[in-house]
Amino acid sequence: MVALDFLDEDYKINVLCIPEEYAGVEIADINIEKLRLDAPIRYAAFSDLIKWLYDEFKKRKDVMFTFICSVDSLDIKGRKITPQLYRWLLFGRLYQRAVRMNGYNQERIMVQDAVIGQDDYQSYGRVFYRDIHAPIVHLIAAHLLEKQG
Repeated sequence: MVALDFLDEDYKINVLCIPEEYAGVEIADINIEKLRLDAPIRYAAFSDLIKWLYDEFKKRKDVMFTFICSVDSLDIKGRKITPQLYRWLLFGRLYQRAVRMNGYNQERIMVQDAVIGQDDYQSYGRVFYRDIHAPIVHLIAAHLLEKQG
């Protein structure tokens, strides 16, 4: 199940320091809630999320979506990466494949990778946006980097 958490205007202006002329842009954080807590999220769920994301961009012209990968444990035998990094890389590959195979680039969705934190304590995420919203992405990234340092 996908849940959206929309940022309110006060937060965008006063915390993220987004200028008022951009405050009308919807910014939503995507959360994947598992219906079965004991079951891993399958490839099909990522594929469904990608299609859903594309459909939302078709419906909403003034929106950005953020997505932070889960830190839930994951059995990745033989890999020397964290579960969060694994999910981030996997989702990136699946997203690029879906764009190529399904022509999702028609909506001109831009993707900005976000890696925040110190070496062993990094969080991995992505921002999906239209090129006209690039200034907002840069402001949010600057805010996050300032908090990190």
